[in-house]
Amino acid sequence: MDLPDFPEVSGAALQAVLKRWNLGGMRLEPLESTGIFNRIFAVGDELVLRVPRQHPAFTGALRKEGLAVAAAREAGVKTPELLIFDDALELLPVPYALYRRVLGRNFEASGRPPGETPAVFYALGRDLARLHRGVRPEGELAELCHGDIQMSNLMVDASSEYAALLDWGACGWGDPAHDFAGVPLGMVPAMLEGYRTLTEPEKGLEARILYRHLHLALFLLSRPPQPGRSWAERPLGMM
Repeated sequence: MDLPDFPEVSGAALQAVLKRWNLGGMRLEPLESTGIFNRIFAVGDELVLRVPRQHPAFTGALRKEGLAVAAAREAGVKTPELLIFDDALELLPVPYALYRRVLGRNFEASGRPPGETPAVFYALGRDLARLHRGVRPEGELAELCHGDIQMSNLMVDASSEYAALLDWGACGWGDPAHDFAGVPLGMVPAMLEGYRTLTEPEKGLEARILYRHLHLALFLLSRPPQPGRSWAERPLGMM
């Protein structure tokens, strides 16, 4: 899959962004990421700057993130606070967002086998219940889904405990079963256990989850190798 390029953004332009928000002089450094939507920069120790690819699909996803993050946080989901969203295009050729940083690392980068830390997935299940139960369009049966649940979007702290759910660019209204895919199938029971502590899922959820796992596994097999991508996007990951 050919992706649109990230915009060419100079160090001076990034510093101008920081200066606009009274952050001038703070340390700015790129962070490694397996995601494809945004370039990510650490701003000091407490903030993160996200700059999307230069294409309406990716800039639109960043706009959508801001709305989803606010709704998810109001529902009690652990996700970083959005501090600034700027789409004026005065300093950068694309919109950008500044988030409060969550200390820790993504679960995939931690190197811990998922089976050793079921509590992470139990806590994730509880957050999904908060999201699915707490954010619904008025008069509709659809639920807000994160849309990209995978181990690289789960933050854990220094004690390998669940800290936050990241990256809302793929969110949308849909079937909650989709939020139980993208992680090893063996972790789904722990997620469902946590989920059921806050809400009782509708009948047939387990069957739809299994169907989604099989669908993704077969879809990914058609891809060429994906070096540098997360486990859930590599051809043999889901299988």
